[in-house]
Amino acid sequence: MLPPTPNHQTNISPQKASARFRAKKKKREQSLERAAHEKKTRLSALEARIRDLEAENRWLKDLIMERNDVRSTVARYEAELERGEDVHDRGENGDREVDMKNRARGSGLVGRGDGNGMGVG
Repeated sequence: MLPPTPNHQTNISPQKASARFRAKKKKREQSLERAAHEKKTRLSALEARIRDLEAENRWLKDLIMERNDVRSTVARYEAELERGEDVHDRGENGDREVDMKNRARGSGLVGRGDGNGMGVG
């Protein structure tokens, strides 16, 4: 057998280089696909965490609002007690201000004003 000619060796080298390139490319693509899958998994977990935190935030805001409503009701009740007002003397909807206006209308004190906004004629 004759030794390989230089032409023959140059044909083999590009084939091997091409095979190495394809192998590297395939490995790189697999690595990118794996990274993309991991990122998608992490994204899903973070989105679920965001939903949980938003729900908890809404719940806490509602809790604070309820607590503030209770505090303002208690403060209003205590202020009325300090002024010596009868806290049980309320209108139909429990609103003392509306009830006081209705009483003033019934007594004739409202509607006969002298224009000063005081309601007393």
